[in-house]
Amino acid sequence: MVSCNDLLDLYAPKASTPDDKVVPTIIYSGTRHRTMNVLKVLDQARGTPDEADNPDSSFARRFHSITGSLGKVDVADDFAAGKYPIISSTMALGLGQNWSRVRSVIHMGRGDPAAICQMLGRCGRDGRPGVAIMFVEKTRVGGKNQINQIVEGVEQSDDDRMDALAITPVCLRIAFALDTKLGYIPMSEKDIGYKNEKAREESQDFEKCRCSNCMPMEADTFIQNMKRMNIDNIDRMITTDLNVYIAGALVSKPKTPKPRIQRTSTKRAMANPEDLREYKRQMREAVEELHLRDHGENSFFTSSELFQDAKIELIAHNADHLVNVKQLGVLIGGEMVAGQLDCLMELTKKFQLRIKPTPIPKKTAAAIRAEAATSAINNRIAKPTGPVKSALRRSGRKSQD
Repeated sequence: MVSCNDLLDLYAPKASTPDDKVVPTIIYSGTRHRTMNVLKVLDQARGTPDEADNPDSSFARRFHSITGSLGKVDVADDFAAGKYPIISSTMALGLGQNWSRVRSVIHMGRGDPAAICQMLGRCGRDGRPGVAIMFVEKTRVGGKNQINQIVEGVEQSDDDRMDALAITPVCLRIAFALDTKLGYIPMSEKDIGYKNEKAREESQDFEKCRCSNCMPMEADTFIQNMKRMNIDNIDRMITTDLNVYIAGALVSKPKTPKPRIQRTSTKRAMANPEDLREYKRQMREAVEELHLRDHGENSFFTSSELFQDAKIELIAHNADHLVNVKQLGVLIGGEMVAGQLDCLMELTKKFQLRIKPTPIPKKTAAAIRAEAATSAINNRIAKPTGPVKSALRRSGRKSQD
């Protein structure tokens, strides 16, 4: 749960669903650190790198206990004004907020059922249906991860209630109600408290519960199609019974292209050893001259510490593939000395104009096998056979006799 990668399956790329069409959501996490992990995963899902570090993002911002006073006000006011749709928060946001625009709440990890119930209750406050999602670990170290480990009639501790909520097979709406009223999570529909609460809800004409325990197939279909949800179709998606196993309602997941990662070339620049040594020497001397010009001889860092030999080797290795200063900067991690990249790029362009040695063609596997077979045949022809030698020996004995 620390990685928060489960969120990748819930949000479509920005090109498919613009920020102003995303369903207003609060994503609760247990720690401040995890609130930032949530934003980074959302960046990955949306295809918007570095947006997590933008305090004025039009998609998602975070809120926690040590957020500055002015920052908290801005986050709350801008969300209420509809300037962005998602807040990544700890429980610090659960106090005193009554936003009617929240249509979805997501809780990351196990937690106290009473606190989770309070968090999930933030959505649907305007009377419209909402989506509440809990992501929990399959197992908790040292916890009760099997239904038979939680004994009926035995008082449940806080940890027991947390574990029970994660694995109970009964209606979650009734489970939350019993936890609030009686302080325990039922583990069976035969539980007396469960039966009484169910009868009460039926007598009060409650809407049919649509939790994942009551409608598991429909909930599974909903989650698999949640990337397609937006403010225009959320009501229809929630209230329509999509059962993939009966109606075939599942929409196939689009293939997500793997991001292309820029890698350094594996082909070395072809050059005579003397030309390569001269190119490296020129790079070293050029950076030393720039460093001396700007910082003098008594600087805290030397030019070799700022521009290490490993970076010189890296540039020399990729010299034939560098086109502009931007590529060079990405390759060595930016400019350490003023004017460094422009100077190195000028030297690189001169190096690219050198006379390149003729490459030795690589032999294919078939050519190597053919050459080995030819060599073996030639050796066999040149080498005398065994029977001839024995005949010569016999003839030699006769002549001696």
